[in-house]
Amino acid sequence: GGVPPAGGVPPVAMQTPEEVVRALLQIAGADAGQPPPEILGTALQASGLPVTRDNVLRALRAAGVGGGSPTEEDVQKALAGAQAPATAQPAAPATPEEVIFALRMAAGPGAGTPPPEVVGAALHQAKVSPLSAEAVVRALKEAGHTSPSPEVVQAALQAAVSGQLPKEMQ
Repeated sequence: GGVPPAGGVPPVAMQTPEEVVRALLQIAGADAGQPPPEILGTALQASGLPVTRDNVLRALRAAGVGGGSPTEEDVQKALAGAQAPATAQPAAPATPEEVIFALRMAAGPGAGTPPPEVVGAALHQAKVSPLSAEAVVRALKEAGHTSPSPEVVQAALQAAVSGQLPKEMQ
């Protein structure tokens, strides 16, 4: 990567697989642990970088997969993750459970229960439809809110409709 322009504006497009992994780890947070190879592949695809075997290997190494020497299986999983969005039919929106499963996979095992607002915002992002109270309750239960209170459901539903997190959570 070259020197950033004198204006100090970081380039929007990530230039290397390592930068993609760094960004992913920053989003996931310090406690999230290692991202699964599938998530790395998806992140690589989303970054606009070419999903080559070389880039996938670099991303896996940067994330510390396989202790820095990823297996062939890791590479295949990452490549599969990168292919996934292209093969998904946009006509079939994800179920609330699938959305939360993906959210938890991305957050990692130590992340705990996502707040209701995050659950709602994730449903909005995934364009879950119909966006009903029932869908929100299903997502909350999947996220670990065993019997969500009306306040929790309301908070999640508001975020699901607006797609925005409350100011204090941004």
